[in-house]
Amino acid sequence: MYKASVVGVDDERTILEITVEEPRVREAVARAVRKVAGRVSIPGFRKGKAPRAVLERFVSREALYDEAIQAIVPEAYSAALRETGVKPLDDPEFDGLDDAELENGEPLVFKIKITASPQVKLGDYTAIKLDREQREITDEDVDQALEHMREARAEYVPSERSVVEAGDLVTADIEGYVDGELKESFSAHDLQVLVGSGQLIPGLDENIAGMNVNEPREFVVNLPETSEDGETVDREVTFKASVKDVKIKQVPDLDDDLAKDVGGVDTLQALRDKLMHSLRHRALDDAISDLSKRAVASLVTTSEVEIPKLLIERQVAEELRNLQGKLRDQGLEWEQYLSARGKSEDEIREQFRETAPGTVKTELVLEALAEKEGLTPTADEVSMAVFQMAYDAFGDDKDKLNKVVLDPGMRAVATEVLVNTKALQFLGRACDADPESAKCDQCASEAHDSEGEAQE
Repeated sequence: MYKASVVGVDDERTILEITVEEPRVREAVARAVRKVAGRVSIPGFRKGKAPRAVLERFVSREALYDEAIQAIVPEAYSAALRETGVKPLDDPEFDGLDDAELENGEPLVFKIKITASPQVKLGDYTAIKLDREQREITDEDVDQALEHMREARAEYVPSERSVVEAGDLVTADIEGYVDGELKESFSAHDLQVLVGSGQLIPGLDENIAGMNVNEPREFVVNLPETSEDGETVDREVTFKASVKDVKIKQVPDLDDDLAKDVGGVDTLQALRDKLMHSLRHRALDDAISDLSKRAVASLVTTSEVEIPKLLIERQVAEELRNLQGKLRDQGLEWEQYLSARGKSEDEIREQFRETAPGTVKTELVLEALAEKEGLTPTADEVSMAVFQMAYDAFGDDKDKLNKVVLDPGMRAVATEVLVNTKALQFLGRACDADPESAKCDQCASEAHDSEGEAQE
């Protein structure tokens, strides 16, 4: 019914020639006549019942042909992409349809121009063998992890101590005066302050440490400010501070109770063993991630691909959008950024244009690898990835979650992320010079024991 072939390339645009066999053309015209007739009111005839000769007095033959072509072209285009294996990067441009004669007993032949996704000639990734970092996890690493756990469960409890020390959590009233005038911007009441954390104006921490509870203190701090002529000068601010209460940090003991609370195990030694196992896996994951990035760099170097200008410009536009988005999040205006950098937007684009080919080539190589090794994510994997992305943004709003999970744009983004992830994971394993050392004996032993229990 449809035939297609690649017949040339014009300025990076691939030209496809598509042939629609005459029976399909005849069928499309007949359907177009019935469809148009059903929409047109013709005196003396019920809708859809007027002969074609009469219909053409009210509707031009060109309009009938346009209706038929609109039915033929989408099907023919999809069939052509399947037959040729061409993956379009932009919308097609059609040639040969404007004056097409559909009732001459001949097939309909027309051409399409599209920018096609380039073919990637992958390097021999099976020959890439890289050494993975072999990091030894020590008892000191476990000790440090335990301290982090204790700190995470620390509580601040009331203290009878009247003198403030660094590390205390205090409630304070602070008033700031400039030239004898109270400044709200330098003042706060019932302020919770972690002394020594640096969360206050420089100079305040040092003065609050050593104060007595309910004994006000007055002190002067020199704060830098920019004058009208652009020079930095010091401004004296007089602070009056009073500490109302003191709380001290209390961390849980390093004992079996901590192990039960944070690790779900009965003893501190069991928690240490669990942490040792977890830290080894984390170090292994980091080492594999590093190896996979080096493997990608090597594979990109040895792979060949001609990158269309369209992809370069899309990457530049994406980089520019990302930069502008980050600036907005920081409360900065685009024009202010350009002024501070002393550059124009065109110069920023040119900088991105220099790095874009490397980024695009890496993405194309990873896509080609994923396709060759069958690493394409399943529909369920894509749905789960989109769901997670949406949940992070919208929480458990079911209506929004269900809508986003079905959104084609979000699914395309998630698919791209998953493809890259799977390709990196594949290279992390395939390019490891010593894959045996990446196996966890403890996990293998536990799996073996589980199989034995299941068989029993």
